[in-house]
Amino acid sequence: LHWRLDVAPLCAAYAAAFGAYALRPELEEVAVVGTPCLVLAHLLLFLATHWSVRVRCATQLYACPPARASLVCAEPASGAPRLCPLEREAAAPDAFFFTYHKRKYLLGAAGKGGGSPSCRKLR
Repeated sequence: LHWRLDVAPLCAAYAAAFGAYALRPELEEVAVVGTPCLVLAHLLLFLATHWSVRVRCATQLYACPPARASLVCAEPASGAPRLCPLEREAAAPDAFFFTYHKRKYLLGAAGKGGGSPSCRKLR
C-alpha cells in the first residue's frame, strides 16, 4: 500500500479543519483562517505537480523494480525531464525499454553494488 503525499496528509488536514469548525466553537476563528490557507496549499501542490516532474514523482509515484514499473523518469543532460512509459521487448520479456525524444533506450539491470538500473541508447 502506497500513500500518496498529495492526498493522505491533505485529507487529514481537511478533516481536522472541519472538526475544529464544527465541534469546537472556540476554534472557529482558527478554522476560518486555516481553511483558506489549507486550500491555498493544496492548490499550490496541485500546480507544482503539473509544473515539475520531480515534484510529481515525489508526491504521486514511488520507486519499484523494473519488472513492476510502468513509468520511468528520463532526466536528460539538457532540457526538461519527462515521464516516459516503460515497455517490454516481445522477444525478451526481461528486456525493458523506453522512448525519449524519438530515441529508444534499453533499461539494464542494477549493478553489483545494488545501484539504480542503467540505460543505454539503442537508436
